[in-house]
Amino acid sequence: MNLHPIYIIDDDLDDIEIVQEVWNKIGLKNKLVFFNSGEELIKRLNQDVQNPFLIICDINLPKMNGFEIREKLLSDPETRYKTVPFIFWSNSASHSQIKKAYDLAAHGMFIKGSTMEELEKTF
Repeated sequence: MNLHPIYIIDDDLDDIEIVQEVWNKIGLKNKLVFFNSGEELIKRLNQDVQNPFLIICDINLPKMNGFEIREKLLSDPETRYKTVPFIFWSNSASHSQIKKAYDLAAHGMFIKGSTMEELEKTF
């Protein structure tokens, strides 16, 4: 089993807290590493020798939204070939957002659960 960390980009502190609680409850061993912005994520990916197991990225973020983060990762030679699965998640998603996510070679698109039980089903 790949125990590399899972990177989560989300600026909503409530969502981060719920994710951490659900993660602890379900008992998966991968460490969760949270980032508030795409800039933080990109800086970390450029420094890391070891790739994360997975990247989960909110769409609605200030400064650089999730789609812009994905575009930047795909266009940057330092991060493009790291072959890390990339999943979008959001509180809601329109048909055009779902299409754009898959146009950017995302490996999934999920709606965030509004309760711990819903989020547990997502994970």
